[in-house]
Amino acid sequence: MGAVEKRGDTVVWTNAEWISPETKTYQCWVYLTPEESGGYSVFASLLPGVVSQGETKEEALDNIAEAFRGVVEEYQTSDQPIPWSKEAFPKPNNAREQWILVNA
Repeated sequence: MGAVEKRGDTVVWTNAEWISPETKTYQCWVYLTPEESGGYSVFASLLPGVVSQGETKEEALDNIAEAFRGVVEEYQTSDQPIPWSKEAFPKPNNAREQWILVNA
């Protein structure tokens, strides 16, 4: 598993996720999927366990950003490396791929 490394003020890439050390901003690749019963599910493609949902696309994206932030902050607080996946999870058939920015 890869981990984000900080090298001074340099932006460091790990797989498709990155962090800007000055602002602690992560770029996160997510899959947004419309649900048959209504609303949307969404998950981070390279950080296991980061999932959420919402009634609208905007709500689902806001919720996944909050979930991502919470997971990253937990790893930072416990001084544990973030367990980035080496490969993105498979994209669901009807999912939309999107980058989001998350300050953590």
